[in-house]
Amino acid sequence: MTRARALELFPWLLIHTTLYVRLTEGNGLDRIRRGEPENDVIRGGWVSKLIRAVKVNRLVILNPDGTIRRVLYARLVHHAYESSSPEKRPLPRAWFDIRDDHQAASLIGTRSPVIPARNPVKYG
Repeated sequence: MTRARALELFPWLLIHTTLYVRLTEGNGLDRIRRGEPENDVIRGGWVSKLIRAVKVNRLVILNPDGTIRRVLYARLVHHAYESSSPEKRPLPRAWFDIRDDHQAASLIGTRSPVIPARNPVKYG
């Protein structure tokens, strides 16, 4: 599917209520490979300010190469300042209730229109 066609069919791809999360070795992928359930990893702990997290209604999960791994409906269920390790400062983190968006299944495996660069979390 071309980028233009994807945006025509799924205009929410570039709206601020869509949160893109790129899984990398240090950002969830290693936990999945160690056997942690993928939904538990995807569900949360993503750095996000509360004012933005409450507006999120979709999560687009990306593979390290920028292809779409999953598209999910999302609803904020928890927000807190937490640290990922004892030596790091606490950051605002969000956890979501998620369910697959079966209508967007055709996007899986295609290149994402938004690819987080330095930060693995980005809004559409």
